[in-house]
Amino acid sequence: MLARGFLAEVDTNCKVLVLGSMPGIISLDAAAYYANKRNAFWPIMQQLFGISLGNYQQQLSALKNEGIGLWDVYGACYREGSLDSAIQKNNAEFNDIAALIATLPQLSCIACNGLASAKAFKQLAKEQGLLLEQQGIEVLALPSSSPAYAAMSFDDKCLAWSVLSNFTGRV
Repeated sequence: MLARGFLAEVDTNCKVLVLGSMPGIISLDAAAYYANKRNAFWPIMQQLFGISLGNYQQQLSALKNEGIGLWDVYGACYREGSLDSAIQKNNAEFNDIAALIATLPQLSCIACNGLASAKAFKQLAKEQGLLLEQQGIEVLALPSSSPAYAAMSFDDKCLAWSVLSNFTGRV
């Protein structure tokens, strides 16, 4: 099945860009990033930044106020189900992250949500000729917030994701 992702959720205040791979079926159906109630992303953001859970637009607004934006490495791909491992990489389309970065003067960190996102972003960066170190942008591979990644506890995921505070200014 062809899956098409969402537009980037960023503003000019964006210091951290969190990149997933491609939203899962529940998120695509809800037209909302990390809509699966078992996904730890929003609870992690609540724990680290005090973002209230519930109203999606308010969550996005609060996230942007923290200097954090959301997007995905892939803009479209064929995939059966929601697992990253099911993405058909040979015909997947990357988002134009290079163009987005050019509009974000305060960006200092790209945080990949999970190993699949980090691997795909590495390929995207090569194809789009991104020279992130020269731009002062650090790339992090964080543990996946997906319920499919159960190797870490919620508390350990929060600890790993707390590094974002170094880039947002919240300590």
